[in-house]
Amino acid sequence: MNNNTNNIDMKSGIYKITNATNGKLYIGQSKRIDRRKREHLKKLVSNQHYNDHLQGSFNKYGLENFNFEVIEFCEDHQLDEKENYFINKYDSMDREKGYNLKKGGNKIILSDYSKKKISETRKQRIKDGSIKTVKIIFTDEIKRKISDGIKRSYKENPELLLCLSEARSTIHIKTVEIIKTMLYNDFDIKFIAKETGVSVDKINHISNLNSFKHVLIEHNYYIKNRHTIQQCRQSKKVLAMYREGMSYSDIGEMVQLHHRNVIRIVNKNKTDHDDRCRLNCINRAFKKQYSTIKTLKNMGKGVVEISRFLNFAKSQVCKLLNSDGPNLVKDLQCNRGRIKPFKLSFSLNNNKDDPLSNR
Repeated sequence: MNNNTNNIDMKSGIYKITNATNGKLYIGQSKRIDRRKREHLKKLVSNQHYNDHLQGSFNKYGLENFNFEVIEFCEDHQLDEKENYFINKYDSMDREKGYNLKKGGNKIILSDYSKKKISETRKQRIKDGSIKTVKIIFTDEIKRKISDGIKRSYKENPELLLCLSEARSTIHIKTVEIIKTMLYNDFDIKFIAKETGVSVDKINHISNLNSFKHVLIEHNYYIKNRHTIQQCRQSKKVLAMYREGMSYSDIGEMVQLHHRNVIRIVNKNKTDHDDRCRLNCINRAFKKQYSTIKTLKNMGKGVVEISRFLNFAKSQVCKLLNSDGPNLVKDLQCNRGRIKPFKLSFSLNNNKDDPLSNR
């Protein structure tokens, strides 16, 4: 092995061992390059070098075809960085170009050849019986102890569970905040999924507070109970319109429900007070209906004219004119919500043709 090192005693630096025949090289580092050279030479000559790739080439080409050369002298703390740099520069981990089996420095990064050889050696040793694999059997008792230990850890350190939840999650916290804000404002879950790109299942998981309970805590109660709260609000709207005397069909159009669902909500939630309010409201409307028709008749209007003006059937107008008073409702159960309160088809302030405007 030719020596191209000059004045390297007690010097640290980066060296290379080059095969003059094929150009392959080995990059190394040492705090004492002269001693390191002697160690390489001793191991190679005695056929005991740890690098079998370099040893094989040495055995094939002989000592006279290998040169030892210092690439760069440097301080001790620079050795790892410099060695890694020159290994990458010369690409000496490639078996076609060099003899290095791992990257330089303290961080061990093995070449593909080294990984393959380690794997084959281990498999062979397991096959020969020199390495015995241990199979752990988890009994019910062991499983229980592990489970209790994990639960105790979470209980003693609640922040640990939150950190693990965020670490495993594929959703960013900002996205979770947007989702919970939209849930709080009663957006539909499918619409939220379309806008945020998050699956419906994950949004349902957040809505049920199975995850991200610690994000926007002030919204949690409403989000958890939003369906119940919405049903209560809907029931209050339905009952309010029921007390005002609206028909079930009209209520259904207002709240976007089928009239049968409106009937179910009313029957489930109404009280005697609601029935009294509805009855009074309907009867006031019929009294107003009777009073308006009588007034128009006293003003000299005929049945046909009153019928067209109020959009009433002539038979109904005649029936009211011939009666002694309005046809008041006494029992809501007999009408089952089919009563439609009397509504004027004209505005007393804006209709120029209103016969009552000249009174």
